[in-house]
Amino acid sequence: MWMALLSACQKWGNYKLAGLAFEQAVYLDKANSAAYVCMTKVFAAMGLQEDAENIQSMRLKNCVI
Repeated sequence: MWMALLSACQKWGNYKLAGLAFEQAVYLDKANSAAYVCMTKVFAAMGLQEDAENIQSMRLKNCVI
C-alpha cells in the first residue's frame, strides 16, 4: 500500500506525502529498493539532486544488489 501511494505521489507531485509514504515503506522493508528508487525520482523532479544522491546511498547501504 505504501509503495502504491509513493508512486502516486511521484506522478502527481505531492512531495510531502511522498516523504511519509517513503518512510513507512522503508520502515516495513528496509531492503525494498523500489521505494528508494521512487523517492530518488521524487527528489530529482524537485531539483534536489543532493537529497536524491543521499537516498541512492541509503539504497546501496540497505539493499542487496
